[in-house]
Amino acid sequence: MSLRNKILILSLLTFLYPLFIYPQSENLIREIIGIAVNDLTQSLDNVFSGGHNNIEHQLIDIDGDNDLDLFFLDSDGYYGFYENTGSAFDPNFVLEEKIFNGIEFKNWFYFVDIDDDNDYDLFTSGEADYIKLILNTGTILSPEFTTLEDTLLSADNSPIQSEFGSNPLFYDVDSDGDFDFISGNSAGTVTFYENIGTVNNYSFKFVTNLWQDLIIISTLNSFEKHGASSLEFADIDNDTDPDLFWGDFLSKSIYFIQNDGTATIPDMNVLYNIYPQNADSIKTNGFNMPRLFDIDGDNDLDLFVSVLFDPTVPQGLMYYENQGTISTNDFHFITKDLLKTLDVKTNSVPFFVDIDDDSDQDLFIGSLDNPFGKLFYFENTGTALLPEFTLRDSSLIDQDYSISLYPAFGDLDNDNDYDLLIGNFDGKISFYENIGNGNSANFLFRELITNSAGSTIDIGTFARPLLLDVDSDNDLDLICGKFSGRFSYFRNIGTPLLFSFEEDTSYFSIIDIGDNSNPFLIDYDNDGDYDLFSGDHNGFITHFRNDGNNIDPIWISESNNFLDTDLGIDVSPFFIDIDNDSDIDLFVGNAKGGLFFYRNSLITNIEAGHLPEVYKLNIEAYPNPFNPEINFILNGISNQDKLNVSIFNILGEKIIELYNASPSKNNLNLKWNAGSFSSGIYLVRVSSSTQSEIKKIILSK
Repeated sequence: MSLRNKILILSLLTFLYPLFIYPQSENLIREIIGIAVNDLTQSLDNVFSGGHNNIEHQLIDIDGDNDLDLFFLDSDGYYGFYENTGSAFDPNFVLEEKIFNGIEFKNWFYFVDIDDDNDYDLFTSGEADYIKLILNTGTILSPEFTTLEDTLLSADNSPIQSEFGSNPLFYDVDSDGDFDFISGNSAGTVTFYENIGTVNNYSFKFVTNLWQDLIIISTLNSFEKHGASSLEFADIDNDTDPDLFWGDFLSKSIYFIQNDGTATIPDMNVLYNIYPQNADSIKTNGFNMPRLFDIDGDNDLDLFVSVLFDPTVPQGLMYYENQGTISTNDFHFITKDLLKTLDVKTNSVPFFVDIDDDSDQDLFIGSLDNPFGKLFYFENTGTALLPEFTLRDSSLIDQDYSISLYPAFGDLDNDNDYDLLIGNFDGKISFYENIGNGNSANFLFRELITNSAGSTIDIGTFARPLLLDVDSDNDLDLICGKFSGRFSYFRNIGTPLLFSFEEDTSYFSIIDIGDNSNPFLIDYDNDGDYDLFSGDHNGFITHFRNDGNNIDPIWISESNNFLDTDLGIDVSPFFIDIDNDSDIDLFVGNAKGGLFFYRNSLITNIEAGHLPEVYKLNIEAYPNPFNPEINFILNGISNQDKLNVSIFNILGEKIIELYNASPSKNNLNLKWNAGSFSSGIYLVRVSSSTQSEIKKIILSK
């Protein structure tokens, strides 16, 4: 069957009956490691973290298990933490989907035990650059955070500020047993508030805006300038007094400022403006954020550095191992990206298509980069049921035209292969013809897309194209999002062999989502017409229901936050049945350059009659995905009823019975070792005479 016939039959079936089970937002469950992804050298961790840009970071033992966990704040305001599931000697960072109750980060953050109760409290920016204190009212093992002060006041009741752009910290710089407040300024100086209270009852007194007479002036393009800073204190030479590491807005490295005084009477002097002093010296585009922690349990401080200025830099969270001693440091570069997550730098736009005609979906991600954007190709080296993506190419097309690339695939010339449209930063759309074939693509630039009058289509800025046979006339129409937050629709009045686009300005005329529209059309409610989803600049997905038809739509706003969550900035949704289980899953690109993945938790492939009606019952399954052992915690069961727990394969066939008895209490813990079974999707069913529940689990070997 030809590629075009496949597409047309799929469209027709979608209109005639619900071929797919489309997700309600509550059935879309976020997964961070649900699908394996490999780059050119390694298997990635925390694959669907969403990516990171200009990450601010701090390592602390937040859960009292004697290893360091990692908290982060991205430049788009997205924040969270990676739990260290390894050890103090061999860390393994796993991104947690949820952060502790009461935590919020804005502009900067710093954890410190300000009240001496053996747990970490949190300072962050409040309104107007004032400082907010969020107190840990839980314990070292079970943190719980409550805002204590929206505006931190000094000893004379004046509000304390930290200048926007700088990263302040709390440190005992005078060795009196309590934490003082230190903040950099754009003047290249340091503001110092002394803590004149006690170890468990802080009181900050303003002392100076020129602490230690430090003035950092960096040279940029032959001009001497000063700017914001990111500061870190550490006794790097083990002489019992704190030294200072300074990341300057205009410096490509970091400054090392040595304490030549004592712990109680510091005497700070700039020793180096490039650090470390070896072949592994830090050199980036500028504004580096240093942090020092002993990550490997060898009793010396290691160095972590991120770049806060340019989101297109190749560095993520850099790690320099201290291969010296506790008193004589020797930092050596280990990795430019400690977190090893899926990240194409910035403005990721996903598109799935079977580009090699092997019956599974491959992944393309467009991106923004300086000076030219890139298109990343990840081949599906797994299967349609259990996908696995491997990076094959990041220079698939030859282009030196646009800093941003937004891909859309479709067979525009009816030759049974997928051609490619690229939406460009300047609002124009490039057409790349596939001169290869259905299983070996070769894209050649042909032209900028024109309308039926021969004029180049220009929608303003940030063109985001989508190809779809909206009007069911056997050719592909063009939908386009744009910077303005509105949409353009171009009806294909040509033929399947020769496209010709004519704009219909009335089609989306009433819709404006604000900024940066990223459209995706599906028949979400199975009523025979396409509904509209779109990402926006603010990190939300909007949903418009079509109460008309595909020729004359009537757009009704259903939600301006479909997932009920904020994904950062400039999100791009793509709905697809990625695991071939007849329900639609969701991938979302965003400004940080990674992807978010939401799997549809509905069960659709077990034949009718195999399972009884589903009632409320709570099944927890972890880890999920698993290899080879998984744990089940069952709650809400009746101890007056016989309970059956069985595992089914995706075809609805029972493969093992784990439990069949009357439980002695209303909860139950079980394990399943699937060592003898192959990788794939399985279903655990818990049932009794009064209730039943099913959960999807994934065995990934």
